[in-house]
Amino acid sequence: MDFIWDIKAINTLPEHNQYKNVVYSVAWGVSFTDGEHLVSDEGAVLVDIDNIDFFTDYEKLTKTQVLSWVMNELGQAEKQKVESKLQILLADQKQVIKVVISPELPWA
Repeated sequence: MDFIWDIKAINTLPEHNQYKNVVYSVAWGVSFTDGEHLVSDEGAVLVDIDNIDFFTDYEKLTKTQVLSWVMNELGQAEKQKVESKLQILLADQKQVIKVVISPELPWA
């Protein structure tokens, strides 16, 4: 069972300081499955654009790079909280009875 983190959307500013198409927020999603059941969550983070040490042109961004920004902004504690929540949701989902039958009454 693995957590699969993904990028759902990126918002940019047309210009910020001397840069163009500056990413300022990232919408993320994460899913967790045991092969039979699937749970997911999503959220967004703001990216610190006032302290840009290394700038990458929008067209050259990679999923790995943007995910690293998400993880950095979330922090380890929040990431673990999200993943723990999904583990609980998956366990709860397994407890739900999915098949309901209506047999004939035994005295009919």
